[in-house]
Amino acid sequence: KTAQLDSSFARLTADTLDCRFDKQLSASGKVEGQADLAGLLDVIWRVIGNDKPPAIAGHLAFRADGNSTPDGARLLSKWALDDLAVGAGEQVFREKQLRLTAESAIQHSQNTLDITRFALESGLMTLRLGGKITDLSESRRLALKGEYDGSWQAITALLHELVPATARTVSINGSSAGKFEVVGAASRPQVRPAFRDVTTSLGIQWDSATAYGLDLGKASFQPELKQGQITIPFSEIPARGGGLVRLGGVVDFQPGDPALVIARRATLMEDIPVTPELGRHLLSRFNPVFGGMSRAEGMTSLFVEGIDLPLSEAITQRSAGRGRLDLRDLKIAPRALLAEALALGGLGDGELYTVRV
Repeated sequence: KTAQLDSSFARLTADTLDCRFDKQLSASGKVEGQADLAGLLDVIWRVIGNDKPPAIAGHLAFRADGNSTPDGARLLSKWALDDLAVGAGEQVFREKQLRLTAESAIQHSQNTLDITRFALESGLMTLRLGGKITDLSESRRLALKGEYDGSWQAITALLHELVPATARTVSINGSSAGKFEVVGAASRPQVRPAFRDVTTSLGIQWDSATAYGLDLGKASFQPELKQGQITIPFSEIPARGGGLVRLGGVVDFQPGDPALVIARRATLMEDIPVTPELGRHLLSRFNPVFGGMSRAEGMTSLFVEGIDLPLSEAITQRSAGRGRLDLRDLKIAPRALLAEALALGGLGDGELYTVRV
């Protein structure tokens, strides 16, 4: 038998569909459909009681086929997303085509899910994953292997749309690719977090980057998930014009709220040349005077220690840490209001003035 659902924004067709969701899942038949994403999200947001859906548009089409077996079911689904647009205005992120294929099999006698194929292909990233999940009804023990390849230009374009404040401060160039393996029990409610036994690691690289006035060179990271913590070993990154930037730390999921932790003293910036861009985007967060420089000379270094920052709204209630920003041989040529204030004192505009801190 065939059932069909039509609306102004979506169409769904089910053919000879037989699904049973008891202790032993079984599924057979075919389901396919298509939808206008903007219209679909508008309806979903109204149902859940939210006023304005996210600015996401595109055309979604999918097909899922199921075949029952004596010991479970085999499932194959294919998803296509065309002309994806995220956001509005000048900073719209667009993806011409996104394709997702997932093929798996459930075996009740073994209590396992075999993932034959999981493949995502898009201009943003390609991802391939396969393997097995055992003890499916309880601990969901993972044994998965995969690989990825991503474009930083596309990823940062999406970042700029989702977080508009980064459009003028963060840009990453190049690509990142690598293989990974995920193992361990993903569901143990008696521990925190429930996925504490899961371990994996992943290589991440970029060719160059600009972040908050810092022009950075080539970098490589090797984050590792283990014991409910993502540990990112500190990596030294050369800065244009000299000096080093060091990035790393621990994201700890064991507390009630995930937290960024840098326990021991870490020098994040060492002998970085001071520039107007660095002053405007980074140093002005320490003192607004650095946001008003037309020229600058000097060096800066920054160390931190004892950092414990919740990655949630709890950061306003519970956070800890200390650090020191050192400025050496600093001279600045002020602009805007600061330049006008100095002019009132008889000091010339555009000249470099020594700053003592």
